[in-house]
Amino acid sequence: MSAQQQVLIQESIMEGMQYMQAQELDMAEEAFSAALDQSEAHFGEAHHITRRCLEYSARCIMTMKNYELATPMFERLVEISENSDSEINKNENVEASMATVFMDLAECYRSCEGKEEDAARAASRGAKSFEVFKEKMEEEAKKPPPPEEDEDENEDEQNEEEKEDEEEDEEEEKEENKNAKWKL
Repeated sequence: MSAQQQVLIQESIMEGMQYMQAQELDMAEEAFSAALDQSEAHFGEAHHITRRCLEYSARCIMTMKNYELATPMFERLVEISENSDSEINKNENVEASMATVFMDLAECYRSCEGKEEDAARAASRGAKSFEVFKEKMEEEAKKPPPPEEDEDENEDEQNEEEKEDEEEDEEEEKEENKNAKWKL
C-alpha cells in the first residue's frame, strides 16, 4: 500500500471524527464508510486499520439509532477478531476494545425485537473481556519498571563509536594515499 493511500484513509477517519464531534452523523458515516472501503481494498478485512474503520462506522450508525444496520457490523467485528490471528489479536489491549464492542452489540440487540438473549450473551462476553483486560493491567502494574538507561553512558558509547569511525576513516585515507604514491 502506498503512503498516499494510507494518508487518504487517515484523512477520511479524521474527517469522520470531526463530523461526529459536530453531530453531523450522516457526514461522519459517509467519511467512515469511505475509510472502511479504502482500507478493506488495500489492507484486507482482518487488518487492524480496517477493523478500526469498521468499529467507527458501526458506532456512528449506532449513534444514529440505526440498530438494524449497526448490529451486523458489530457482529462482523466479533467474527474478525475471533477468527483472525492478525495483529489485532496480538494487541495487548484487544480485550478492552472487544469489551466495548460487545457492550455496543448488546445495546444494538436490546434495541432489536426478539434479541434479548443475544443482548445478555453479548453483555456477558463484554464483561468477561473487560475482566481479562483488567487482570492483564494488574499484572503489568506488578512488574518492576524497566531500568532507566544512563544518558551519560549512552553519550560515552556514541562518542566511542564516533571515534572508532573517525579512526577507520583516517586509516582508509592513509591507505589510499599510500596506494596513490605507488601509482605515481
